[in-house]
This record gives sequence, structure tokens and C-alpha cells, in this order.
Amino acid sequence: MTFRKTVAALCLGLVGPYACATEGALDPAFGSDGFARNGLQGGNGDSAPMAIASDGRIATCATASGGFADIVIARFLPSGQADLTFAGSGKLQIDFAANADYCTAIAVQADGKIVVAGWTFNAGGSGWDLAVARVTADGSLDASFGGGTGKATISFNAQGSIELANGLAVQADGGIVLAGYTSVAGHSEDFAVVRLLEDGSLDSSFNGSGLQTISFDLTGTGARDRAASVAIDSQQRIVLGGIADAGSFQYDFAVARLLPDGELDPAFGEGGRATVAFDSGQSQDDQAMAMTLLHDGGIALAGFADDSATATPNRDLAIARLLEDGSMDMGFGDAGRLTIPIDLAANGDDELKALTELDDGRLLAVGYAYSGLFSEAVAVRVHGNGSLDASFGTAGIRLYDFFPSSPPYGGQHLLGVGVHGPWMYASAWIISQQIPQEQVLIRLQGDAIFIDGFDG
Repeated sequence: MTFRKTVAALCLGLVGPYACATEGALDPAFGSDGFARNGLQGGNGDSAPMAIASDGRIATCATASGGFADIVIARFLPSGQADLTFAGSGKLQIDFAANADYCTAIAVQADGKIVVAGWTFNAGGSGWDLAVARVTADGSLDASFGGGTGKATISFNAQGSIELANGLAVQADGGIVLAGYTSVAGHSEDFAVVRLLEDGSLDSSFNGSGLQTISFDLTGTGARDRAASVAIDSQQRIVLGGIADAGSFQYDFAVARLLPDGELDPAFGEGGRATVAFDSGQSQDDQAMAMTLLHDGGIALAGFADDSATATPNRDLAIARLLEDGSMDMGFGDAGRLTIPIDLAANGDDELKALTELDDGRLLAVGYAYSGLFSEAVAVRVHGNGSLDASFGTAGIRLYDFFPSSPPYGGQHLLGVGVHGPWMYASAWIISQQIPQEQVLIRLQGDAIFIDGFDG
């Protein structure tokens, strides 16, 4: 039975359009009818990061289309309304170069400053460089960063190489860590890590140069190893999550941990590296898109695992959990691994794109489920042992079709997630027959209530 049919069976006999609304339902009191909009049309359907400040204000980052793309930061009040104290309008557009700039990560510092990262065409326009910018709490480029410009670009190699930042973390001392990948001679791509001082200059105490590359090299011939996320643990070690190329266009979840000086941590995994293979299908294509550090010192990764028995891919939602030393957490799911099939259509492409841990140890992950014609946003909540949380949505899973159309059309992707107080937030990218491509922010119900006047 498909997930949709299961929902229909469970909701049979209830009344009202929201009668089956449970914890995780869209909160209509947020923004306008449940959506906070930054007015940004276009954008990137693969990246819409968000970050929540300690006061509950929410910052998002997106890529503005139209001509050459720029980075746009928007900030919202906890109510979902635009924060007009930020750049006078609630949003700020940042241009690194005459060519395209892309935003993939955002963080809010303790002092309210906002840091964004991604990539930009390099000066020669023949390749990509890592890019980072910092703005003040009032929405202006921070003159104390990047030599007075508020912006910095970083290159590992000569022009023409591909160097992208996918993850960002801010250290307790104000230092900034970027993670992504870079082209490397003798390898296709390696994890790329950059540490900057608070002023945006390279931190020479990190690997002698502020730069570090990490190869998993599972094939022995050089391959595509890409970091998707980064976090700083309580001992100031740098933890990186992403994918390691296993050959023949197949990948494994990959994690690396660095000591504060930039060296691989020998106490983690094998020589500072660990990989996770689900290997549940013929293609064995497992990719981690997100990572979070857990309260108990462990690490959780989320993405997808291909469980197809044929050459036709069938990607299911996937979560893996590791102990602090990099070994699998055998108390989670099936030997540390959990797959969740949605399958809106046969061989559907279901992916998780963002992940966070709640205070009680449950995991909340978001992404999308693809039918072949359209995609719906999806959120799942999982207990610490890997079982789905039945109090969330239907059997731990919630699908969202915000703008249904007939025939089904469009894409609805949840790409960022965060929690503040009782509320769960997600950033989304949406395209439908009703609206063009647009980035939005939503808030999800934090209590298991019925929201259409139906109380059981």
C-alpha cells in the first residue's frame, strides 16, 4: 500500500478539510496564510537555507534569478512578517561579481550578524570560487569583514577549477568554517575546508594556510568526494558530512572529523574518516545531503538511499546515526541505518535535504517526494532509536501539497529546517501552476491539535 493510500485509510470517517491535521501541520497564523515570503521569484530548487536567531527572528538566504544571479538575505519576525529593521525592507541583495553568485548556507552569530556562504564565478569567469559574506544586524555589509567590503572569496586552485561551499559554521571565537569541494590534481574532487579569522582573512593556524582538503578515495583512483555540511563540536573539532565516491556513479554517506589545527582526528573512524553504505539496491547509490551533531556526541546524517533491485533508481529517504567515535550506532534503526519509502509513484525520487535534533533527542528531517510529474514537500520525525514518531503527521511522516493543481504540476521542496520554542520551521522552494518559482518560509504546528475547529 502506498503512503497516500495509507493516509486515506487512516483519515476515513473524519470530517473537515483539516480533520487529519496533526502535529506538523502548516500553521495558518504564520505570515500570510501560513507562508512568509521574501518576494523573491526564481531561485534555486536545491538550496534555500535558513537560520534562527536566539530572539526568534529567522534569516533565509536564496539566489535571485534574472540576468546574473545574486545572493539575497531576507529576515523575518517570529510572526512571519518581514523584519523592516533589516536593510529597510527586510532583505538585502549581495553581488560578488558581474557573473552569477549562489547561496547555499547561512548562520546567525550571537551578536546578530548574519554570515552567508556559497560560490561565485572567479575573476576570470572560467571557474567557481568559494564565497562568504557577513552583514550587520541592521542589514548592511559588515565593514569589519573582508577588508572593508563585507565579502571574501577563496580559491584552492587556479582559475578554471570548480570550488564550491555547501556548508558553514561559526566558532565560539568568531572564526568561520566553510565546507564544500574543490578540484584536485590526481583526484576528481575532494572535500574542501576553509577556516577564516573573524575579519575574514585565512586562519594560518589551521593546517598552516587556512585551507585543507580531504580525500576518501574509495576507488583508489581518485573520485568525487564532496562535503555538504559542517559543524563544530563541543571540543572545537570540525565535523564534515557529505558523500564519498564508490565508483560507477555510486556514492556512500561520508563523515570526516578534524582537530582544531586542521589535522584529521585519529580517534574518529579510520584515520579521521567514516563512511556509511546502505547497499540495499542494485545501484548502491547512497548520498548524505545534511548532518547534525547530537546532544550525546553522536552524528546524524540524512539524504537518500537507492533500494532499487534493478538499474532503474528508486531513492528512499535515508538517515544514518554514528557514535562519537565514528562507529555505527547499533541502537538506531537497522544497525545505525533507517530508510523511509514514500513512493508517490513507482521508483519515486525521495530525498531528505535538512536535519535537526530536538531537545528530547528526536530527529526532524525535511525534503521532498517525487512522483515523476511533480514533487511534494515531506517532513519526518524519528525517535532516537530510529522508529518513526507516530505523534507527528501520519505514522511519523507528513506530506505537503501547498498549491494542488489538476493535473498535478510543479515542485515543492523543503530545503532547510529549524526549531525555536514549540515551533518547527522550514524553508521551501515552490513552483506550481498558481505561482512561479518562489522561496517561502513556513511554520509547522508544534502541538498535536486539530486546526479546523474539529477537536475529536
